[in-house]
Amino acid sequence: YDVTHGVGLAIAARKEELKDVKVFVPTPGYDFGWYDKGWQDSFDVSIVMPTGTCQEAMDEKRVDLIPGIAVSMYRTDIFGFPADIVLTEVSEPDEKGFCSFGQSLWNKRAQIKAGRLVVAEVNKRLIRTFGDNFIHVSEIDHFVEHLHSGGEVGKGSLAGRSLKEPEPYLKNIA
Repeated sequence: YDVTHGVGLAIAARKEELKDVKVFVPTPGYDFGWYDKGWQDSFDVSIVMPTGTCQEAMDEKRVDLIPGIAVSMYRTDIFGFPADIVLTEVSEPDEKGFCSFGQSLWNKRAQIKAGRLVVAEVNKRLIRTFGDNFIHVSEIDHFVEHLHSGGEVGKGSLAGRSLKEPEPYLKNIA
């Protein structure tokens, strides 16, 4: 679920060891390599919103599309069962031990409660929002530091490739 930057790189680096790992990435922004040909035995990737990061894999049917952002983003059992591992991005904890989910709460709290293991990537640059958008450090099993790429999401590949330029008609539509 909701793969973050550093954790995604660590998982992708284990491609040869892993088989049949189901990955749910609602809106792919980072390219970890698992959208490439030949990665399907290791990673079965499902998305909600095709982006430039995974468009070629989408066109070639190497990723599954789960239509309906409202339905898929609020479920805790995307594949018919709760996630074994929930990966999420959070802000640094405040003085009381609460981390914010930033601008994208969706169903993260329910997914965390349903998952067996929770790994949170702490991003010092993530905004802290108000409202019911927090989780206490006691609800998170492991913390990892966010490794900022220095670039914008979707502007390049963490797998070492540059993204191809969109067709002119796609730019016109956008």
